[in-house]
Amino acid sequence: MKKVVQQLLLFSLLAISMASCVNTKKLSQEAIYFQKVTDSSLRNTLVNYESVIQKGDILGIKVMTANESSARIFNQQTMSVATAANAASGGADGSSGYLVDNEGNISFPLVGKVHVAGSTSSGVTDSLTNLIKPFVTDAIVSLRLLNFKITVLGEVLKPGSMAIPSERVTILDAIGLAGDLTVFGRRDNIKVIREVNGRREMGVLDIKNGDIFNSPYYYLRQNDIVYVEMNNRKMGNADQTNVRTFSIILASITALALIVSTINNL
Repeated sequence: MKKVVQQLLLFSLLAISMASCVNTKKLSQEAIYFQKVTDSSLRNTLVNYESVIQKGDILGIKVMTANESSARIFNQQTMSVATAANAASGGADGSSGYLVDNEGNISFPLVGKVHVAGSTSSGVTDSLTNLIKPFVTDAIVSLRLLNFKITVLGEVLKPGSMAIPSERVTILDAIGLAGDLTVFGRRDNIKVIREVNGRREMGVLDIKNGDIFNSPYYYLRQNDIVYVEMNNRKMGNADQTNVRTFSIILASITALALIVSTINNL
């Protein structure tokens, strides 16, 4: 009986060791970002990005001029929208802007319809400056996209939608705002879902690779959805949990058997 108990105890210890054993080297290797990034790949990266205006966007346009009455005419914005800070905090106060309609136009005072979809912010600013010159010669036009937000889902610490106060945000910014990837998130298969000209398209990013910086999906656009896929380790984690539970039960039974055997030998 004593020999059987000893064998059972040894078997339990081995089972617990096998269940708790994790390949830490592989785990650490999979979690490292930019494994294939070199100095040369970074130097050859072109940093050239400006957001493109889309249908449904809300533009905050401000005209500044020495003539106060003229400025008031051009600053009659029609669409109310929460600012980035208030949207993030759930507040109701916001700013007014111009809604880009389904044809890609905005209705601007005295000028009428102006096509803006597909243009950059600087391009629209230049166009508006030229269009209002017959009315105001010294005008300075500024434009800001008021509805810039992205959504991050999947294996991140804080998934959800987030308003972006700046019009320039990268995939790395988005991951940082979402609290970083979990240990179960795939670094080599991050999907970006984007709407372009009324159609959805998807790009795949590998943040282990230096080519990420040249990807058209490195800089995110308004309303992009970022999805971080789970790796195989998470799916196998449930099985590991079951094995650990079985090992604990087995160890408990072994300990109980050892106690009973000790009592019987007294």
